[in-house]
Amino acid sequence: MQSPLAPSLIIPPKLRVLLVDHSLTVRQKLRKDLEAAGGLEIVSEADRDDQALELFFALRPEVVIVSASLPVNGGFEVLRCIKRAAPRCAVILMSRCPTPFISETARLLGASGVCSTLDGTAQLRSILQKLQAGPGGQVPEEPAKPGSQGRGIPAGGVCLAE
Repeated sequence: MQSPLAPSLIIPPKLRVLLVDHSLTVRQKLRKDLEAAGGLEIVSEADRDDQALELFFALRPEVVIVSASLPVNGGFEVLRCIKRAAPRCAVILMSRCPTPFISETARLLGASGVCSTLDGTAQLRSILQKLQAGPGGQVPEEPAKPGSQGRGIPAGGVCLAE
């Protein structure tokens, strides 16, 4: 019989992940590698910043993996908007060459990590494993809905033009 003071085994739920990269090839490789590693569910993919935000608010994933080099407004803007709307959502920024400037900017905007797209997925999986372990097994809070009071982004769901 297990002691009442002994910790019980808690199996963390699968992390729900949104992949955002303008390259279909990169998204397919990430999906394949991450799904093979297990412990997460890729809920959708986006190739543009506006599509990423729309899917984020519709699907409410716990993790968003976003390319820094998205066309139009870029991954930093997606990161900023998501962290403003849902501070506890984990956003991981991917870059071909994560310079100290890119890493520091991402950190200041609230990124959970920065990874190189050229280094495979080992570093990304490491960050995801830490997120799965999480503080006290907590799942990040749901983001505010677009147009809501407080932390949500403005009505219409767009903060790109601010």
